[in-house]
Amino acid sequence: NINITGEWIKRFYSFIAFIKLVAAIIILLIGFGVVFIIYNAIKITIHSRMAQIEIQHMQVVKSKKV
Repeated sequence: NINITGEWIKRFYSFIAFIKLVAAIIILLIGFGVVFIIYNAIKITIHSRMAQIEIQHMQVVKSKKV
């Protein structure tokens, strides 16, 4: 015997809305984490290859003067 009242349905939909909110917050946090990791990976790569970048930049500047 199942008795479904309007109050139970309202609580169920409130619970579903709460789960959706929690899921959205988790997705946003993961998204910010991914962006942060990619940003730092690019920054570290540029920093580690700074000498090569400077040499290539000097070659470009030198070739424009000629």
